[in-house]
Amino acid sequence: FHLQSLLGCFSILPATELVPGDIVEVSVGSKSPADMRMIEMLSDQLRVDQAILT
Repeated sequence: FHLQSLLGCFSILPATELVPGDIVEVSVGSKSPADMRMIEMLSDQLRVDQAILT
């Protein structure tokens, strides 16, 4: 995952270090091991495969 710092820069860190309130960047093909709330989308299409949840 890419975590946004207070300065607006992104750094790469393991998903195990995410905490509630973190702002992350998710790119095409990424798998998310966490619940997330989308606040901005740079594409006009979104596709979610929830098979990983079952």
